[in-house]
Amino acid sequence: MGETYEWDRMEDLGWRYISEQVSHHPPTAATHCESTAGWVCWQDLTMHSHWHMNTCDFDPTGITHLKFTESGHHYTWRKVSTIVHNLIMGKLWVDQVKGAVSDSTGQMKWTLSGTWDEEFYATSVSSQTNKSEPKLIEVLWKSKPPVPGADKYYNMTEFACQLNEMEFGIAPTDSRFRPDQRLMEECLWDAANLEKVRLEEKQRNSEKRWERGEEDMKSVDVLSVQSRQIYTPLWFQKGMDEIIPKTSSYKYTEKYWEQKKMKLWNMCPKIY
Repeated sequence: MGETYEWDRMEDLGWRYISEQVSHHPPTAATHCESTAGWVCWQDLTMHSHWHMNTCDFDPTGITHLKFTESGHHYTWRKVSTIVHNLIMGKLWVDQVKGAVSDSTGQMKWTLSGTWDEEFYATSVSSQTNKSEPKLIEVLWKSKPPVPGADKYYNMTEFACQLNEMEFGIAPTDSRFRPDQRLMEECLWDAANLEKVRLEEKQRNSEKRWERGEEDMKSVDVLSVQSRQIYTPLWFQKGMDEIIPKTSSYKYTEKYWEQKKMKLWNMCPKIY
């Protein structure tokens, strides 16, 4: 809990991203991404998985927001459930993704379809008054071909491989500082497993101390909820969702990048 991850690609791609693990039970990550192109995207995500013999269902919960600052247009959606087949035996495959886009009256305007590893496209729906109207098909996303040698790196894309590259100036809670993760990248499997056990035990002990009120996490506040001490996130604040009624969500506090600019991380807990 309290683990963070940032990726600042303002110089080459025009956006920057910050996330924080805001809950341990269930594991929940709050994220915020902003762009020079005039959009802001944020979400909090919890993943539930269910095993069924040779398949596994992944059911994400939480709401994703996308807001365009110039027009004020604000979109929200929930991530779809995914079923992965043949995890143990047979050829691995994932269900096709399907969806629809409707206007404010509920009339369907576009259908969405595609696969997670090839392409995703939208098809226009003919109006009731003009069913002979030609349909439009627009490709929304298409996967890039794998880079040379991808089979040696779990077939990850170049973008995915860059995610774990160490950077200077990031918060000490950044997941790239996890010692077990770094050992694993160096193929020191036994040492990585021992370090993972140590980190998990440390987290369990810290959680017990928070519950008893004995752990102040340096200058991090603790909040009593139903006589139980829980960790208060540093970079996100929980409140009622601004769009979806009777739904809570986490909103970015606008403080992380300011602290990074000043190189002030004294409020960060020592989680590693």
